[in-house]
Order: sequence, then C-alpha cells, then structure tokens
Amino acid sequence: MLSDVDTNALEQCMEQGNEYLQQKKPQQALLYFNSAVLLAPEHIEALICCAETLINLNRAAEAAVYSRRALQLRSTPNILILHAKALYQMGEYNKALDCFERVITKEPNNPTALGQRALCLTQVNRYDEALEAYQHALACSTIITLYVYWLWEICFQALLPTNIAGARSYQQKIVHG
Repeated sequence: MLSDVDTNALEQCMEQGNEYLQQKKPQQALLYFNSAVLLAPEHIEALICCAETLINLNRAAEAAVYSRRALQLRSTPNILILHAKALYQMGEYNKALDCFERVITKEPNNPTALGQRALCLTQVNRYDEALEAYQHALACSTIITLYVYWLWEICFQALLPTNIAGARSYQQKIVHG
C-alpha cells in the first residue's frame, strides 16, 4: 500500500526520473521510475512512466508488463492506449486493435485511439476499413497530420505494387472524401 511507503523517497524517484526525461536521458529516467515501482508496486504514475519510457526505448514487451499491471489497478482509456501501443510495437496488431476499439467504445472521438486503430487495420490488411478509420480520425481532430502520412502509405504499400489504378482511386477518396 502507498501508505506504508516512504513517500519522500517515492517522490524523489519520480522527480529524478522526470528530470532525466527532460534531459533526454530515458535509460536513467527508467532506473528512477523502476525504483519508484519497487518502492510502491501499485503506484499508477510510476507504472505508466515505466511503460511510456520503455515504449520510447523500443522495449515493448517490458512496457506491456507495466501497462498490464497499471490496467489491473485502474482501467482508463489512456492506460488502455498505452498498453495497446506496447502490443502494436510487439507486432500484436489484433490485440492492439481490440484495445483501441475498447477505448473508442468509451470515447468515440478519441483521436489517438482512432488513428492508432487505423494503423492496426492497415497492419492486418484491412485496407478499406483502415481508410475509413483514417478519415474518421481526421474528421475528429485537426492535429493528426501523422495519420495523413500513413493514409497515403496505405495507397502505396497495399495497392501500388499490384494495382496502380486502385492506388490512385484511394488517393482520390482521400482528397475528395
């Protein structure tokens, strides 16, 4: 329990971890966040910081352990998105897709979940659904420039090698809705 923990030591670990993140030293930050988890295994913020840092270090399998634990303690859309990102990075596209769809059920216009869902659909070769998902994500947020890039990628990766006319057709759908 958090009440049994040395809160000063816990706060110091979290502060030091955040300082290292600001200095762009994620390995050192991870050491402090992990120390916070060791001090307080149910400290949601420490679990989330560990998972986020590990995802940024491309250590998705480890990140999934922390995000899964955070989900067990508190299931929120943001934690579910974090876990889904770890799954996606691990190549578990269908599991990640399921997580993003659960978020969308709770928050239908969540731009991160909508865009990430589209990426998952692309990875599992469901291109028509991916196109619709990208368009929905773009309609819900003006911040999703990255997803525009991925939308164009669908056209070229999926269709261009075998179907130039199909790729051009998708591009027209993107431009004209």
